[in-house]
Amino acid sequence: MLAFEEAQAAGIIDRPVEIVTRAVEGLPFHSFARVRAAYQELVDEGCLVILGPHTSEQLAAMVHDPQRVRVPTLTMAVTTEWHGEYCFTLQNGSLGDEACLMVEHLVSRGARAVGVIYEENLIGEDYWHYIKQHARDQGLRIVTSRALGMFFERADAETVLKELKEAGVDSLAYVGNGFTARHVLGAMNEQRLAGWDPIRVTGSIFMAATPGLGYGITAADFEGWSGIEQWHEGNAVFTGMLDRFEARFGRRADHCFTALGYDLGAVTARAIAGSRPVCPERIQKSLEAVRGLPATLGGPGTKITFGPYAHRGYNGEYILVRRYVQGKNVLA
Repeated sequence: MLAFEEAQAAGIIDRPVEIVTRAVEGLPFHSFARVRAAYQELVDEGCLVILGPHTSEQLAAMVHDPQRVRVPTLTMAVTTEWHGEYCFTLQNGSLGDEACLMVEHLVSRGARAVGVIYEENLIGEDYWHYIKQHARDQGLRIVTSRALGMFFERADAETVLKELKEAGVDSLAYVGNGFTARHVLGAMNEQRLAGWDPIRVTGSIFMAATPGLGYGITAADFEGWSGIEQWHEGNAVFTGMLDRFEARFGRRADHCFTALGYDLGAVTARAIAGSRPVCPERIQKSLEAVRGLPATLGGPGTKITFGPYAHRGYNGEYILVRRYVQGKNVLA
């Protein structure tokens, strides 16, 4: 909303943009069919661009829908399975690149023998695939790995951590979609207080410390963990947007999802502005013409650039590692 309002005030677009919303639960916890139905409703209403759906599992299941309806669909997709003429993403991470950063971070802190916990879902198994590659390349020995089922409980997490401790690992990597991450983090905090404090890193589960996301996790749960994030206090484009956001809405939402939302709006406004006439097919071409737009997401200098066959928009330091140290979320 803020991005569209500012685009109109700046003369980039010449009229307000109506935002039509459908909020439904799909994969991984519900049926993809209900999201496909909601998506089709937006198409039938004549929406010019569709923002979402936003989960990797959902997008892998619906990758052919944008081509079928010929409506540009811009999401936060992480999975590289989201590709096609009408599929665009401002990526809320990148599993292969995240795995590389995670392994580099462990090695930089002196880790030599890691235990890996991965969830048995699309995201967890993709992470695990890439962690094996990067650990081999960077000389980090994977002592053991343990898979956790989709709906694991606290007792499952406690058992797995006990096994890793007994295996003699000096570090941990935990990856997956994170909806039950509170069990792993809680069990690890008990181990830490009991004297076992390995180097530990996680993927974009780290973003779940943002209040109100519904993961049941707090910042305190992440004490001593490092993980993948996408906001950077040194990015003046981000902090300037937060100032304007706070003035407009009366709260300061200083986390990566504010940046993602603003960037989705800013890109869409420019695609509409460059479309002659304004219709989905021309907006698709206009999106491919977006170049060098300063991003609120990521580190200083991150840009958004699309092109033909180049539909993953963020370029630069759009993923980074942060760490919770004595209750503070700091750059690692």
